[in-house]
Amino acid sequence: MFYPAECRIYHRVTIRKERRLPRQGQMLVKDGELLSAEDLIGRCHPQPRWHLVDVARQLGLAPEKAETALQRHPGDIVEKGEFLAVTKGGLGLFRRVCKAPATGMVAAYHAGRLLVEEQRESQDLRALVRGRVVHVRPGIGAVIEVRGAYLRGAWGAGPSAYGVLKVLVDTPATPLLIKDIDIGAHGAVIVAGWCADGDVLRQAEQVQARGIILGSLDIGLRPLAEKLAIPVVITEGFGGIPMNPEAFDLLRSHHGRDVSIFTGEGLGPEVFLPDSLDEPPPPPEKPAPLKVGQKVRIIGYPRLGAVGHIVEVLSTPRRVEAGVLYDGVMVELDHHETIFVPWMNVEPIGIM
Repeated sequence: MFYPAECRIYHRVTIRKERRLPRQGQMLVKDGELLSAEDLIGRCHPQPRWHLVDVARQLGLAPEKAETALQRHPGDIVEKGEFLAVTKGGLGLFRRVCKAPATGMVAAYHAGRLLVEEQRESQDLRALVRGRVVHVRPGIGAVIEVRGAYLRGAWGAGPSAYGVLKVLVDTPATPLLIKDIDIGAHGAVIVAGWCADGDVLRQAEQVQARGIILGSLDIGLRPLAEKLAIPVVITEGFGGIPMNPEAFDLLRSHHGRDVSIFTGEGLGPEVFLPDSLDEPPPPPEKPAPLKVGQKVRIIGYPRLGAVGHIVEVLSTPRRVEAGVLYDGVMVELDHHETIFVPWMNVEPIGIM
């Protein structure tokens, strides 16, 4: 019996998202607390970075004489490039200097050497999604319960982010063009069918959009997408593939509402579309056998992204064009065409 992986699309569901500090720190929330996406939930101080500066060697002095040239002493705050020690040659010419390698504090001096502790900013952890705290792990992180819609993408890059969802096109096959992106995209997560123009991605970053969700992206744009300061998520894959209709309709139904994107975690990028916390929807279903009548999405070529219903679960393998035998199902697509699809190329769609 074939049990497909957890589906990528849920219209209404309860999901718990864990937010973790990069290292041991302090949690600032408690169980039961309601959060908005921008709320600060934790903070940690970075590990100290130390710089050992050989003052005597840089000044050409014996270690016991280097102390007389010091301009800064233990406990002093210094800026990067500031003089730590200075010595002069004859007649005040040809002086030698020793500069601070980083902004921080002079921690100690011994035998002609200064120890500088680099000043580093603390790291803040924000919720990035609207929900309720259901569990706090002291010093580590918190689990946030999110209710609403959920979409898992095929690939994503960039930082996790949140914003207001804006669907800029009318159909899932419409590309994102540079004319579509103006000041109205500022602070928004924008949605379109696909993109093949690097200038479009740069324009979105320039107007300070919060993120981009597409059906597909030209493979040549992957290096650029990975360097952007905003997240890019694709739901289908690389190429000129339209977004599957189920995902597009879900996003369009949430136009103008909050959206959160998490990248670099789990099996793929996650898109959360929070809803009311008053009525708890069910949690995601556990993997179950495919069955007749089930709505599925095709995740293999050449029909990648197509959506339909299972009309038959075959009991015997079927030979495909390549000559290989596969177990699978018969799927009736939305335009009434029925095709054979191997098990590994179908994914159930949650419609709760």
